[in-house]
Amino acid sequence: AEYMGNNPADKGPLRIVATSPSSPFVFTMRVSPLPAIAMGSVPMAAVILLIVYILICFEIVHRAIAAMFGSFLALAALSVCHERPPLEAVIEWIDFETVCLLFGMMIMVSIFSQVGFFEYCAVWAFKLSRGSIWNLVLILCLFTAIVSAFLDNVTTMLLVVPVTIRLCKVLDLEPQFLLIAEVVFSNIGGTATPIGDPPNVIIFTSKKIKPYGVSFMEFTVHMALGIVFCLVTSVPLMRQLIRRQLAEAEHRNSRVAALKHEIKTWTKVCRRLADDEQKQVKEMLQLKVAQLREELMRVSADGTTAGPP
Repeated sequence: AEYMGNNPADKGPLRIVATSPSSPFVFTMRVSPLPAIAMGSVPMAAVILLIVYILICFEIVHRAIAAMFGSFLALAALSVCHERPPLEAVIEWIDFETVCLLFGMMIMVSIFSQVGFFEYCAVWAFKLSRGSIWNLVLILCLFTAIVSAFLDNVTTMLLVVPVTIRLCKVLDLEPQFLLIAEVVFSNIGGTATPIGDPPNVIIFTSKKIKPYGVSFMEFTVHMALGIVFCLVTSVPLMRQLIRRQLAEAEHRNSRVAALKHEIKTWTKVCRRLADDEQKQVKEMLQLKVAQLREELMRVSADGTTAGPP
């Protein structure tokens, strides 16, 4: 409603209060005009979010400090807008179940990294691939998806990336394509369970979801169909993405293996020849071996494969 008095200056909003008590009572009302900054609350929130992301992305401060700084800015903005929440409400906003779950998962990931779990799995994947680069790539991606389903996928990628880069140097592969594929599979695996991804943790522990009694297995079963579909479609897409790199690496590795075998064969023949007998033939074979070694070094220098024997 709007009150219109005799004085034009009295024009303004009129608040009507309905009460049920039969006896009369007195109450007071104070109206505080909002500052102009309160009209831009959404842009203000976007600026705070942008500041936090800049602090985290450029590693100006530790990401935990950046998050706390962003929360303090948000509370300061609410205070400026005359909407400062009480301390009890701020504490209720903290989802302690999610924080404790993520804390426990971070401890597990830290233990796995210190004992060399990921390095051991990388060596195991290399042996299981039997020299096939495509099999190794597929095993690494599936391993990343499985681990991300039960641990925090972001932290898992931070530990898998260094191992992947070292393997790519050995196999003469460009790591960026394999890393993109691993990130995709990490997101797929993290979405499969309630604890694999922070948004899933927040959804699963939400007060609006708890009354429905959704269990861990029910959540996973409901996500299974979409996860399987994403996996089936991502594998051929990943192969198409790194097809050229796979072909080049396979060709180079086969060439290196052939050169090593040829060097080994001619070296063995040279050793069987006597010093005085067939001296000219032995010199020709030694020259041939030297040329093959130079070619092997040249082929190896194009990538990061192993040097001559």
